[in-house]
Amino acid sequence: MYEKLITSLAPDRLIGMTATPYRLSTTSYGSQMRIQCRTRPKLFENILHVSNPCDLLKLGFLLNPEFADIKTDTRMLTPNSSGAEYSEHSVDKFMRVNSIRQQVINLAATIDHKHILIFSESVEDSDSIVADLIGRGIRASTVNAKTPKKPRAEQIAGFMSGAIKVMVNVGTLTTGFDFPALDCIIDSCPTMSAGLHYQKIGRVVRPFPGKKPVVYDLAGNHTRLGNPLNYTMLPNSSGNYEVYSERGRITTRIISADGECETKLTFGKHSGKSISALDDDYIEWAAKEMNGDWKHVFYAEKIRRELFVK
Repeated sequence: MYEKLITSLAPDRLIGMTATPYRLSTTSYGSQMRIQCRTRPKLFENILHVSNPCDLLKLGFLLNPEFADIKTDTRMLTPNSSGAEYSEHSVDKFMRVNSIRQQVINLAATIDHKHILIFSESVEDSDSIVADLIGRGIRASTVNAKTPKKPRAEQIAGFMSGAIKVMVNVGTLTTGFDFPALDCIIDSCPTMSAGLHYQKIGRVVRPFPGKKPVVYDLAGNHTRLGNPLNYTMLPNSSGNYEVYSERGRITTRIISADGECETKLTFGKHSGKSISALDDDYIEWAAKEMNGDWKHVFYAEKIRRELFVK
């Protein structure tokens, strides 16, 4: 999409601005999260300026939400054929095994928030959730890609005015939905994409008087990908930018089938141990002395500790 648009415009100079300068890229090694100036086709050459979320938090442009991680079994989630996202079959199994639809209904019916936005996996689930909530006397509605333009606008307006308390959406309110008073998200859709995770959480971080945003995560996204408000872009040991979260390095990291961020050593006296379990002195030494891919892994852990652990 980017390539077609930019080719048709044929600009002499191209400057891009984005809140999520990284995307999933499928390689021969698997799926990796890469900075956009390091993808192919290479549309951007350099990064001119970085505004990290932590800086915007300090300036008061964003709010840091509280994450309530609802424990679910994510072991059955597996990548699709491209390796860039979870397969539809594994997500269906995840939803079924964990009774996600019923969990969402029970949660939305009991939590005390003024405006609740639910990310649902399917139109069938969203319709069922809304019907159940209305049956309990809760004002609820749903929008998806098939919702006609006028009814969609009316329902969103009702949600923003408070006439509708719970809005269930299926892949339609992840971007471009600006509602500062929104104080609660229920996320039931697993994703491998830090960009999509960031976009969803971004709906609830706009400042608003008296607002204390909360994210209820039933999909394990916060556990896998961390808090997007902690995402920090820094140059790595080679001078290329990477994104770090409290979970570790987000970019240029092979995303495993189970989504685990922990990297285990395969050699030496610490073979089999998670790098995050090693002591500071060894991490410092390895980040300085090692070569190749492992050097960057240790460097990423060193950065993670400097930013989030200490």
